[in-house]
Amino acid sequence: MHVLRRGYRRLKAWLQRVYKALEAWEQASYTEEELKKGLVVKIEGHIYRRQELLPTQGSRGAVYKATRDGSWDYYVLKFIHPSNFEDCIYERIRKAGGHKNIVAYYGATSIASLNRKCIALEYVTNATTQRSMQTFGTWTSAMSKQYEDVWEFLQANQIRRLCENEGGNVLVRKDGVVKLVDFDTLGTYEFEMFAARYHSVYGPTM
Repeated sequence: MHVLRRGYRRLKAWLQRVYKALEAWEQASYTEEELKKGLVVKIEGHIYRRQELLPTQGSRGAVYKATRDGSWDYYVLKFIHPSNFEDCIYERIRKAGGHKNIVAYYGATSIASLNRKCIALEYVTNATTQRSMQTFGTWTSAMSKQYEDVWEFLQANQIRRLCENEGGNVLVRKDGVVKLVDFDTLGTYEFEMFAARYHSVYGPTM
């Protein structure tokens, strides 16, 4: 047993060295042309590699699936015009400490050659839209509570915009966790108006 444990520790250490070497190689293995085209994006010390175009596009920019150095997870890269980033809601949400029911924001960078701002976001896997769940009667009171917690958080931090299209930009993972997305768009709702609209469509939280 002692020999097996020692062998396991050695194997683990070797795999860690291999992983770090691959990560270093990945960080160095891109060209200036890839950076100019937005195929590779550097944001807050990480290297993101653009993958396929996602079928659900944002109203103000193209949205891509992406990988990131040092991670096995997928991410989202959204390319928007700089004018739509002047009052980035994601930045304000992050400064307020973030919220578990809002997709995580990992920063942004400018790509001068494309005249675009690139935003890195959490990729929500195995998710269904709130609109679909409402249609088929699978939207629950627990999900409503998560949804309301989000706009209460935004109200408490004086962030006065919500996603442009609530039903389509509210995702629900298979484990029942609600995730709100698309906060960089300019669909403006005062909270009193949003609350009235929310309750008229979905009913009160139980």
